[in-house]
Order: sequence, then C-alpha cells, then structure tokens
Amino acid sequence: MSFNVMEKLRKFFLGLEEELSSSRKFRPRYIELTNFLPSNDEDVDRVSEVEVDETIVLENTPSDYYVLEKVSGNGKVLAVDASSFRVGETEKGIIAAYRASIVVFDKDSYEVSKFGPFVVHLTEENRVYVYNFLRGVLGLDEVDEKRVPRLFKMVDRVRNFIERFLQIEFADFIREGFVLWDGSLTGDTVDTPRRVLEEALSRARNAGNSVFGVSKTSRLKTVDGRRLIDLLCDVYKPAYVKVHKLLSKDLAKRILGEVFAVKFSPDGFTFRVDVYPRDGSIGEVELKRLFSVCPIFNGYPDPLRLAHINCYFTGDEVLALQTYVVEKYGLEVIPAFDVRRFILYPF
Repeated sequence: MSFNVMEKLRKFFLGLEEELSSSRKFRPRYIELTNFLPSNDEDVDRVSEVEVDETIVLENTPSDYYVLEKVSGNGKVLAVDASSFRVGETEKGIIAAYRASIVVFDKDSYEVSKFGPFVVHLTEENRVYVYNFLRGVLGLDEVDEKRVPRLFKMVDRVRNFIERFLQIEFADFIREGFVLWDGSLTGDTVDTPRRVLEEALSRARNAGNSVFGVSKTSRLKTVDGRRLIDLLCDVYKPAYVKVHKLLSKDLAKRILGEVFAVKFSPDGFTFRVDVYPRDGSIGEVELKRLFSVCPIFNGYPDPLRLAHINCYFTGDEVLALQTYVVEKYGLEVIPAFDVRRFILYPF
C-alpha cells in the first residue's frame, strides 16, 4: 500500500474541510434518530443514470440452478466498502462526510481498518478541482468543466473515487485469497472508467486472489420479466444460476468477470455475484471456494457486511458532525425545513 498517497489524500480532505472557514451559514440536514439513514444517497444521486446503464433484459431465461457445495481449501477474505452522507448545506455548497473500511477475515478472526471520517465542503468553486485531483490519484487525465458532474452528484462521485482507490490499493494486500467488493464488476459506467477496474483486478490476480462483486440489487431481468435476484426464491438450499452466457454481447464485454445469481444460505436472499477468478481457475470453482471459507450472514458474505457497518454513518454521528462544523467554524444555523412535512403530514 502506498502510504504517501494515503497521506496525500488525508491532507486533501482536511484541506476541503478548512474551506468551511469562508462560509457563514449552515442548514443541517434533518435527522430522526428513530429512522434508518440511507447510506451514500445513491438512490438520489444516480437513479436515472443507473437505470439507463444497468437495465438489461437477458436474451434467454436460465433453465436450471446448481447446488452450491463446499470444497476443500483455505484463504483469507478481504472486503472493502465506502460510505458518504450529506451533513447539510452552506450558502456556498454541500457539506458531506466520508468514511471507508477494510475488513480482513482469517479463519475465526476479523481485522478492521478505517479511513476517515472526513468532513468535506463541496462548492461550485472547487468541484472541478476536486474532481480532477481525484482523477489524478487514480491515474486518469483531467477533464474540462463540461464533463465534471453537477454539484449534487459530486457527493457520490467522491465516495466512488475513495472506494475505487482503496480497491486498487488493497487488491494485493492478501495473497491466494478472496477479495469482496460491493457492487458489480461492470466497467465504463457513469462513475468507473474501465481502466480503473482493470488495474484493481490485475493487481488482485497477480497476488493470486479472486475478486467478487456482490450486488444487493440488480436490474437484470429475464425475457419473461423475472428479476435476476428472484430466480432462486423457491430454492431452499445454497445454489447458483449461471447467467453470464445469457447476457447480450455488448453488456458481457463490459463486465470484467462471470455473472451468477447466488443464494449462499437456504433461508437467505439471492444476490448478483460477478466473479473475476484467479489465474488458471474459473468463476464457478472460485464461487465454491469462497463459500467454503467465508462466513455468511442472512445469505450475505459477513466480511462485506462488516465493512459496510464500519463505514456507515449513524444518526448520532451525523448530529455530532453537524455540531462539530457549527462550533469549529462559527456557522449560523438555519433550521432545517421540509415543506412536505407541513403540507402532507402524516402521509
């Protein structure tokens, strides 16, 4: 891992926090401690883009499933996840918080590392600089202002840069093991250039690791309208469905791995799992190897679940961050206001 780059990123985010010193007013995001807080706000930031990018109908309907069996073998499991959260707004822009976590599972023990949390002030004045700085960290060329996302989309774009950077840096942190990511292994999406994904996967394979992209949701559907993640609803045993050969050629070329619908436990949920196998192996074999060594919680790989938990922002933490920016930078608080609560309450 490049310590110098990690330190450079840390200083960069701390510098973005200091830009709050030029602001005067702060409207905190309304928080209810009794309600679940959606993480990353991706449903707001990317919904239209994801629908265009990922809504695909399989060319055929899968004909059968296979029982997921355990095989002999061992290896460490490493999971990476990152989270973002809108803390509030100033008269100049958006205040967002970021945190990432890396979890390593080895036999019966876990090791957790965290990056952050960082409080970042994103504004119209700095969004081009922020975007191109993070592109540079990933080895990408700068882009002009027309290609920089709008300010409200930058919250999730920054999170994605952090997550992709850590995926690259930790791809070879373990050897002869299993690397778990949240989401698919699809390149050339709205926020992930193919070469970034290829670099992370190449480093993983050079270390003898297999990479698994686990998606909790999927817009892949069969020709008869069934969702990919519903294919194993009536199967009450660990099982998987081979999906990759049923994809359109255009989509299959963009996915850097083999696509499966997988149910890791009899009473668990079904997930889309993209597998990039270690050198000399195939996705089906690596899926069984992962199943043999990785603890499962409600049908979901537990190391990846813990990675999410350790970067998630709770309501208490968000309130603490709001208090922190107000007291440190002397901001005048403008009460949070949601017109829907006044005209539509309690519906």
